[in-house]
Amino acid sequence: MKLVRDARLVIAALCLVVLSVQSLSAELGKVPVPGADSAGKAQNPAATDAIQVPVLEDPGVAAVLAANPLTPRERVRAADVLLRLNRPDLAKQMLEQVLKSPLDEATLLALDEEFGSATFFRFASHPELAPEGTNLATAVFDAVRKSRSDPGRLAGLVNDLCQSPNDRWYQVAEALIKAGPVVVPPLCEALLDPSKHAAWPRVYYVLGQFRPDADAALISLLLTVPDEKKSGVVGGIVALRITGTVPYLLPLAFGLDGKAEVAELGKRACEQLSGPLPTQRQAARILRTEIETILTQPVPQGSEVLSLLWWDSAANRVEAKRVSFEMWRRERAAFLSEKAAQLVADDPELRDLASCLILEKIGYRERVEWGMNVPSEDSSDTPHFEKN
Repeated sequence: MKLVRDARLVIAALCLVVLSVQSLSAELGKVPVPGADSAGKAQNPAATDAIQVPVLEDPGVAAVLAANPLTPRERVRAADVLLRLNRPDLAKQMLEQVLKSPLDEATLLALDEEFGSATFFRFASHPELAPEGTNLATAVFDAVRKSRSDPGRLAGLVNDLCQSPNDRWYQVAEALIKAGPVVVPPLCEALLDPSKHAAWPRVYYVLGQFRPDADAALISLLLTVPDEKKSGVVGGIVALRITGTVPYLLPLAFGLDGKAEVAELGKRACEQLSGPLPTQRQAARILRTEIETILTQPVPQGSEVLSLLWWDSAANRVEAKRVSFEMWRRERAAFLSEKAAQLVADDPELRDLASCLILEKIGYRERVEWGMNVPSEDSSDTPHFEKN
């Protein structure tokens, strides 16, 4: 009996061992095989564009990738976040996908509006994002530059500047300032429109942000616009305190060019910029000193060719004119020498100087300068001196 009982115990123990082995095998079967999940995903054609998330990824990075950004806006935002999380490799992939998507001008402008230029500067300056970071930044900046320099847009902004109520014009001024020096020509055109007289102080404010470009534009217009359009230009010179224009205002103040009201305008401007009006002989000496300065001034680096505003009397409008610094030097010297000779008509030395400089200007124009017509026989360049 004892032997039978022992045999039953052995059989029961063997059954327990078999059941334990079967249970353990079943549990092991539930453990995933390494790489099996990723292999399955690789076979899914819909997942080929997604950035794969490593198993032990940072939770913040994993959350960005799990959001599956699709639009350029979403991907730029994701790239910015990934870069801040010190994952430039993943940010670079995001930017690569942005560049592969259709990017029209409206989309690029919207990206700049939402993220600002600082974000794209950061992309362009990060070496680990090259070349995608630089390429995207260039595309955005080119679109912004093109939009800001659009003539129709600028003309509309200048018109808004002049017509906006007192609580809004400053916002329009900020938009013009962001556009850069390209706003100087349309702003100067507003100064030639008497109907915008009440808004000229606003125009002066914006022009003041673009010196010396605005200075050169106002001086060139002062020399070329008709008398009835000089008021806004002279007002701008005074508002910007361009003291270097006094030699060009003195002939106006002494009535050498126009009517009594224009002379009064020039006189007030000279007094505001430099004090009491000098005598005509003193004024002639001031002009001669300015001529010597102009002729001996070295060409400023980067200013070998200038873009100036000129009044086109035939078209009755302002035109942008590209001239060399050397031509502009001769234009101003000839103008001042002729006015000095008119101020003191009995000074033969001034008359000779004026004749020489005017002929030098004409000769230089014919020999060297491009894009300018050769003066005709009745050209206004021919010197005419009058006694006062």
